[in-house]
Amino acid sequence: MVIRLIGTIVAIIIMAFFVGFNLENKCDVSLLFATFKDVPVFITIMLSFAVGILFTLPVALSIRFKKNKKEEKKDSPKEKKHRFSKKSRTEEKALAAQQNADSASGGKTADSSGESAGRAEPESESETGSAI
Repeated sequence: MVIRLIGTIVAIIIMAFFVGFNLENKCDVSLLFATFKDVPVFITIMLSFAVGILFTLPVALSIRFKKNKKEEKKDSPKEKKHRFSKKSRTEEKALAAQQNADSASGGKTADSSGESAGRAEPESESETGSAI
């Protein structure tokens, strides 16, 4: 805080010296339809600086507003809840439905047992091809 105060005071002193040494330097300022004669240079510079600030301010504020809006969206619980893409959520729902169906049928589907549900188990040793 103190450094900011000292910096401001130094900037004002430098500006005062600039104005003091340029009081006698004059120029003509032409604005489309009017021409101002013998305008001090420091006034031209200060007005140009002020006009630059006025034109830059809306752009700077809009960038800051958009940045804050993005941060609010990122922090909202609604956004965190739906962080997956639509396709991923659809796949998740299909997987959950399949798991519910598996648990309801007792795990006899192809995905849960690793075998086809319609395939019959071999009944004898001759069908399996193994002999003791």
